[in-house]
Amino acid sequence: MEARYYKFICPNCGKGKPATKKEVAIDVGLKSILAILVMFGVFFLIQLVFIGPTDMFNTYLSASFTSAAYGNSQELRGLALNLTSYDGWNSHIFAMDLLANIGDMRYVPTDLYHGMYGPMETLKEGGDCKQMSALFVALMRSSGYKAFIDCSIEHNHCVAKIPYTGNGNFYGGTYMVVDMTDDAFYIYDNSVNHWDNKQDYLEMADYG
Repeated sequence: MEARYYKFICPNCGKGKPATKKEVAIDVGLKSILAILVMFGVFFLIQLVFIGPTDMFNTYLSASFTSAAYGNSQELRGLALNLTSYDGWNSHIFAMDLLANIGDMRYVPTDLYHGMYGPMETLKEGGDCKQMSALFVALMRSSGYKAFIDCSIEHNHCVAKIPYTGNGNFYGGTYMVVDMTDDAFYIYDNSVNHWDNKQDYLEMADYG
């Protein structure tokens, strides 16, 4: 027997009026949306339990700022190449050279939740930690390197985080933290959390 949808069934006789195709589509669509919302809710709760609310918020905040900072325009790529003399593919060396030439920007304090604006505006007007980090990340990404914004609500601060990429063993198994507010970089082993163990760096330099 063909399954049918009913929009009303009499509790006494068991008979009902079949639903129209539009009503069936709406019903199926609403149930699908509800199932998706439940799935995301379960995923959210699992993260909340196993990761913790603070770390989860840091992760989403960092991902949101990194997405806003994504840059692959020719203008940004041209700017990055003009600011550096390094022509290899070691992400850490490129970042060092970039920081040495872009440091000493004007710091404009705002809170961590203040809105973002574009990398070119930050370059001209200055910005706070997340905006300066967004500029650095955009310049790195536009040049073909991986880079992310890493934020911490406990420290009320954001930095640029650059994983090691390149040939050879130089800095292999490490990541770099670039703090644009003090024109410094730090290189850490991948096993080290720089927020909790800032002094456990393998190398650092201050361009301030």
